[in-house]
Amino acid sequence: MSSSIVNLQARLDFLITRGKTIFRAADRQNNGWLSKTDMKKALHEDDALRVELRTSHGRKWADFWDELDLNGDGKIQIDELVDYITKTQVEAANELTTELQDRAGEIFRQADKDNSGSLTKSELKNLLHADYDIRDELRTTHGRGWKDFFQELDTDGDGTISLEELVEYIGKTRSAAIEKVVAFVEQKQDAADDVWEAAQSAGEGAADAAAVPDEEEATGPKCENCVRLEARIAELEAELATK
Repeated sequence: MSSSIVNLQARLDFLITRGKTIFRAADRQNNGWLSKTDMKKALHEDDALRVELRTSHGRKWADFWDELDLNGDGKIQIDELVDYITKTQVEAANELTTELQDRAGEIFRQADKDNSGSLTKSELKNLLHADYDIRDELRTTHGRGWKDFFQELDTDGDGTISLEELVEYIGKTRSAAIEKVVAFVEQKQDAADDVWEAAQSAGEGAADAAAVPDEEEATGPKCENCVRLEARIAELEAELATK
């Protein structure tokens, strides 16, 4: 199985698990669904969750709720929450891609003094010597060798740097930083799951497992974004089978 399929499936599994964890924490009445009050309490008590679900920065509650409540019944089911989470992740990825391309373009134009459409070693060195912020951004500080840095940038080995190569490099450096954040979130997720499982075993105030249905048992339409991701996984597997 290719790394693309593995990564897609792993991400889908993580988002489903994350949605269930948020749902369990908010469903204090163990109804198997969330009311507006349930959701508001969860958000008011957790600033990080507000950022994750994009309800901060003055966003109207009514707009957020309408986007969550897909079938308009006034209640949030587990599949609706998972669908919303996957959608916000896709939106965040698209925003990051656009911002990344814009930033790479700015750096590239600053360095490309002769407007040739590619950067020489001299042009890149001159920019880095003149702008310490960009040196930090491109991770060329802390004693890193110039030769190693340029080779990592120059992926086709032609001795110059194209805009596409700069975009790819900046994307890799940011991905490394994002992976650290994701690892932290996953640790938090694992800890939350451990607490839940311990409470279930001890019977100390945890909801009955049937109160939160598994994906196969969830009522209402299946998570739309999950369906699309699963379809993409199937497409990739089919493509590999023909090669």
